[in-house]
Amino acid sequence: MQNLSKVRQSSAEALRQARACYQAGMLAQSEVVCTKILSLEPDHIDAIYLLAAVQARSDRWQEALANFDRVLALKADFPEALANRGVALGRLGRLADAAKSFVNALALRPNYPEALYNYGNTLLEMKRFAEAVAQYERALALKPDYAEALFSYGNVLRALHRHKEALATYQKLVTIKPDHAEAFNMCGLTLQSLKRFAEAIASFDRATTIRPDFTHVLTNRGSALRELGRFEEALDDFDRALSVRPDSAEARFNKGMLCLELGRQDEARDVFETGLKLFPRRAHFYLGLTMCKRFAADDPLIPAMEDLARDEALDVEERIRLGFAVGKALRDVGQFERSFSYVLQASTLKRSRLPYNEGAALAFFRLLPEIFSGTGMAEKSGVGYCSPLPVFIIGLPRSGTTLVEQILARHRDVFSAGEIDNFKNAIVPAFGGFPAGLEKISADQLVELGRHYVRDVLALAPPAERITDKSTQNWPLIGLIHLALPNARIIHVHRDPVDTCLSSFFTLFAEGQPQTYDLAEQGRHFRAYATLMAHWRAVLPPGVMLEVQYEQLVADFEKQAHRILAHCGLAWDDACLEFHKAKGVVKTASAFQVRQPLYSSSVGLWHPYLPLVQPLLDALGPELAPAPPIFAHSSTSS
Repeated sequence: MQNLSKVRQSSAEALRQARACYQAGMLAQSEVVCTKILSLEPDHIDAIYLLAAVQARSDRWQEALANFDRVLALKADFPEALANRGVALGRLGRLADAAKSFVNALALRPNYPEALYNYGNTLLEMKRFAEAVAQYERALALKPDYAEALFSYGNVLRALHRHKEALATYQKLVTIKPDHAEAFNMCGLTLQSLKRFAEAIASFDRATTIRPDFTHVLTNRGSALRELGRFEEALDDFDRALSVRPDSAEARFNKGMLCLELGRQDEARDVFETGLKLFPRRAHFYLGLTMCKRFAADDPLIPAMEDLARDEALDVEERIRLGFAVGKALRDVGQFERSFSYVLQASTLKRSRLPYNEGAALAFFRLLPEIFSGTGMAEKSGVGYCSPLPVFIIGLPRSGTTLVEQILARHRDVFSAGEIDNFKNAIVPAFGGFPAGLEKISADQLVELGRHYVRDVLALAPPAERITDKSTQNWPLIGLIHLALPNARIIHVHRDPVDTCLSSFFTLFAEGQPQTYDLAEQGRHFRAYATLMAHWRAVLPPGVMLEVQYEQLVADFEKQAHRILAHCGLAWDDACLEFHKAKGVVKTASAFQVRQPLYSSSVGLWHPYLPLVQPLLDALGPELAPAPPIFAHSSTSS
């Protein structure tokens, strides 16, 4: 009995020593002492628990898990062991088991902020975002200055597109921990999402002050500079990031895309090819290459991409990018059926990962003719902000809007602002939300909306007589655009419905456009667009909106270019015929095509796919789907 007492006394003293070593970061020494204790007392719970903690801190998660299980076998109601067991299970990829372990820990101790935080992290990794939010909020209610929980809470709010709340969370965190470079980086990214690019750059600058070699921040700062049109500075930031980390795939890809958008196609190709040598499994470099070259049948990249596509271990996002890349390459060489198969698989995956309420979207489009009726439009006409500056180029993605934009961009008196969301973003400040009816809109509100838009666009542009806005989100807003800016020019560009839809289906968009990844949804979306455009034609005053048919533009280019400039009140400029030489950035999926001289190969794009696009044809209906060609191309011709 006396000997047992001495052993226990010795173990207690040894345990204090082991804990002191653990706290000092002397993990190896702590483990040696724990092992010695357990050689004398194999069931010493505190020694087993501390040994498991040492192993966890050393990233030996399997050993740690085994020892947390030993603790729980001896004492099932040990919340700390259950919580740490959950962390170990999560690190081993057993997320469902980890979640159960956290639930069990919280059943024993509901007000356990660390368990709530780690449970939230597990739910976040499982993409159960709403549940993760609840756990972080419970943890922060118990421990408001819990820095790690604040950071993760901001991240999940960003994942839910609750950007303003995320920004407030990160801002609270940096007041608590002003040296938290990652939080300043996330502040910057969130400000970018809110289109507050100058503030984003300031936040990135704070992060680089703390960590000058923070590659992600340099890359993100370059992206923000790109959005502000400071392209050379953006390239400098991408190069700085690559000088710190030549293996930064993100910085290299962003540099390649900006080179492509600036028309530096050879440089972009070099960047993407170097990226492939460094990262042969990163599909976005293949995708980048497909955007800046046309493939030949013997191009070795085609079998390389197809080999990679057969790798079942490939990440889902990489699989999506690769599907679009292989599809483009095979389309270039006339392998239409195989091309379509790859794109269909990639689109199905992409669509499954995007939120889209088709019913709500179509209901909104149906409501607009009621809000902007002919009578209401006539009563409110001419009362807005009468600036002649804006030119709105309206149309669906891949309909030819970029071509029209580049024609105008070559004119000496025109600045191209690209695809901007300024008009949509100005609606809420003017009305508090989208207007429910014209009778509730005052003349002052319309003037303020127009003035707000023009002020914001002028901030993006050098002095110019006209500024073009090519947002593909503006076509549902045409009625409101005209009322707020009665002197604005509107150009509606449209293309064969099936060609338009199929060209979008073949495109992996940087963001948005969820309906384009499903042929039937896209067909129904096009029908809603066509119906609404017919309404706008009927209610707009004559001469406000110019109709430009893409096929006519390609067939009789100079005549159509004259029409476009005359509609904008601009004198003729021969430079507009050389649209492919327009300077500046082209931030669109058409960045490569619009740098080429005029070509007509996109007319009748859908003909080789006739047997494959029936869901689209059915959704469009006979009034929109053109008659099939008499002689369809073979689906396997080269």
